[in-house]
Amino acid sequence: MVFLEKKKKKGRIYWYVTERKMVNGVVRRTWQEYLGTAEKIRECVKQSKDLPHIKLKSFQYGKTAALLAVSDELNFIDIVNRHTNKKIEGLTADEYLLLNIIGRDDGALSENSMQTWFNKSTPSTLWKFPHQLSCQNFLNHYKYVDQETSRKI
Repeated sequence: MVFLEKKKKKGRIYWYVTERKMVNGVVRRTWQEYLGTAEKIRECVKQSKDLPHIKLKSFQYGKTAALLAVSDELNFIDIVNRHTNKKIEGLTADEYLLLNIIGRDDGALSENSMQTWFNKSTPSTLWKFPHQLSCQNFLNHYKYVDQETSRKI
């Protein structure tokens, strides 16, 4: 169990967090961490109120990493680029296609909901671009991937 312990040394009181466990039938201190004097602890508490609160967010990365690895292994980006070298604003047609593949691997996803999905996804930590993932942007790039181009790819 963990305890808050007070120790008196040379007339001063010091505080520790300690852990005690049963060792060979006897309760022993197995760990301790020095906290300081009451004044020091009070000052740390006061200072901690001024610190920013940090929010953490976790992402599923396994499937995304696997799809990116397969894309690299197949040279997907290079192959699509070879046949669709058009770039409008931000992403290229190959990047839109890859993003669409990764997004749809997560489940049913329309071009209209791509930006919402992207903001909460692993690729948002990897890719940054200056525009929104709108349906119109997808359509602008998909016109470069017609049936003939798709066969070549």
